[in-house]
Amino acid sequence: MVLHDRGYQRWDGSRETSVPGARVIVEQGVTSSIAKLFKRKLGGLLLVLAAYGPFLFGLGVLAFTFYVRTNIERFPQAEQILQDDLVQGISPSPSTAWAYLFRLQSFFVFLLSLIIGMGLIAEDRRSNALELYLSRPLRVWQYVLGKLGVLAFFFAAVTVVPALLLILAEMSFVGFEATRSRELLDLAGRVVLACTLTGGVLAIMALAVSSLAKRARNAAVLWVGFWMVTAMILEPILEEATPGSSHFVSLAFHLQHLGAVILGTTEDYGGRGVVLGSEPLAPTLIVLGIVTFVSTVIVLRRVRPVEVVA
Repeated sequence: MVLHDRGYQRWDGSRETSVPGARVIVEQGVTSSIAKLFKRKLGGLLLVLAAYGPFLFGLGVLAFTFYVRTNIERFPQAEQILQDDLVQGISPSPSTAWAYLFRLQSFFVFLLSLIIGMGLIAEDRRSNALELYLSRPLRVWQYVLGKLGVLAFFFAAVTVVPALLLILAEMSFVGFEATRSRELLDLAGRVVLACTLTGGVLAIMALAVSSLAKRARNAAVLWVGFWMVTAMILEPILEEATPGSSHFVSLAFHLQHLGAVILGTTEDYGGRGVVLGSEPLAPTLIVLGIVTFVSTVIVLRRVRPVEVVA
């Protein structure tokens, strides 16, 4: 949320007063971000349709397979239909959940971090809104937590929510059968955990990049440049120099690997003979831990409280 009134107004209250600062920032940030997304209604609608297209398609396939199972006498080739690769690829499982989250929806998570995340702190710094925020009874941690909450809302909207809805749909279509329901509930918990950890790392990184600039467009250039340098320049160069180990410098690899481990699946990483979910987890935890720590330090140093002199 950007405050366009740059005037200073004296705060007569106590800065020790407890206020729901994080909640307020989340509410205002989500509202203003939605308005930004739908500033051009057609573009916003197309983005929503594209983001939820795989979910709607998957829901349609699950509904069709349910219809086939409940009307099997009408489908002489029912067994072939139910065993089709497309149907098996849609039915919720650790592998399909990983593919949905880290293959299909990862683009929309990146797009949202670019459109919304890059301006969360940069625009506040540009308009001097931080002085107005932090001269009130609002703590730095509340401000940062609120900005993280904005990104978490949009990340969850295109990952956790549709994934859980597909799992719930599958549970209802199989009649909440005990064994299958337990498997799906376990998968739902893993989906939430995987999205929370990987999305949290991306969110704090996006805030760190946003805090380094005073305009959203400048932060966006930094954000895109970081991913291009690591994925298109650094990793291929190291692949030539040290084949088989260049993926350790790829943040995308570590995020996908952590997701695969949490979901309990193994996936191929770029056809390089690297199998996500079976590689050592310790390097991934170290890299993501360092990235999170450095990003947090950057954000806290760039978001400084204002000392009000009476």
